[in-house]
Amino acid sequence: MTTPPPIPHTRARSLFVTLLAWIMMLIGVLGLPISVITVAMILVKSYGTQTFDPLGFVIIVLGPSMMLVTGFGLLKRWRWARGAAIALLALVIISNAWDLIKGPRPTTTTFDSSGVPTTTMGSGTDFTALPIIGVCAAMMLKLLSPRTGAEFQPLPSASAPGIDPKSWRAAHRRRDVM
Repeated sequence: MTTPPPIPHTRARSLFVTLLAWIMMLIGVLGLPISVITVAMILVKSYGTQTFDPLGFVIIVLGPSMMLVTGFGLLKRWRWARGAAIALLALVIISNAWDLIKGPRPTTTTFDSSGVPTTTMGSGTDFTALPIIGVCAAMMLKLLSPRTGAEFQPLPSASAPGIDPKSWRAAHRRRDVM
């Protein structure tokens, strides 16, 4: 009777996914204080929180905690974390592409009913968005590759095809021998 090949209990872990996980967790931890302060400002209805920007809310308030949890999931090679990391990278690409599409904004001054001027400062085109989009797209492609995807697949179990778990027998022979 031939013995079946041993079932692997671990899988090769790529340096890319491990580094991405640690970077995401670091950015998440660094962004948490800003997120908490922003939530506190929203709760007390602080001046400056009256405008509603859904993308800004997701990035500033939810982003750090999502990155922290996703980074931990990537480190553990949980399958959902791969999809979450791809979604977060897509969000960064969309945000930067939106900034490029909007282009430069001119400085505008408006007056309220009592004649008090409010000046909104303009902005130039942010050309750092192009490298950010490129890096995020490259990381998305790497995460979508079959080789990286294999790290997130479940390990084979004892009930794999060709292995009959009923044929196994564990017995104690002597000290330190099973």
